[in-house]
Amino acid sequence: MTRQNIMRMAVFIVCIILLAGAVSVSSNTLMSAWIPFAGSGAAALLSGTALWRAWRRLTNSEKILSNYLCHTICTGIVLAAAFYICNYAFANKTETHNTQVVVEKKYHKVRHHTRRIGQRHYTQGRPYKVYYMTVRFNNGSTKDLSIPLKRYCRIRQGGTISLPVARGLFGVPVIINTTAAR
Repeated sequence: MTRQNIMRMAVFIVCIILLAGAVSVSSNTLMSAWIPFAGSGAAALLSGTALWRAWRRLTNSEKILSNYLCHTICTGIVLAAAFYICNYAFANKTETHNTQVVVEKKYHKVRHHTRRIGQRHYTQGRPYKVYYMTVRFNNGSTKDLSIPLKRYCRIRQGGTISLPVARGLFGVPVIINTTAAR
């Protein structure tokens, strides 16, 4: 395996990890997800016009389009992950306040484990349930939150619960710990 292939795989793995981190933290951020992703995409598109040349060694290509696409995708993921992860990780947890929210709806989704049936073959396995609640804030915005079964059984539709909310690093409020809500 060449050094260039190792670098390609490293960039790919880092981008996948950062994208997973951004998506997971976005569920606890009180902002529409499209706004940070659109902003980071726009910044990546603009910076790609000047920085596409830096990707020539990694892609082993002189073509503008392939290098521009690589730059745009990777830079967009890095910027979105930096926004979400830094906003959540460096939130001002000392000034956390409890916000009263109304439980609009509670529901569950059925998912399936994967089951290996051969060396390279997988199939759908046993089903399991993932529990959610939709909450409405005082300003009218709603948010879907994943919750454990114990909380799902305790809450009632139309009831109010308290969520710990803190101001994130970039001023966007975040829900600190959804399992701590009562």
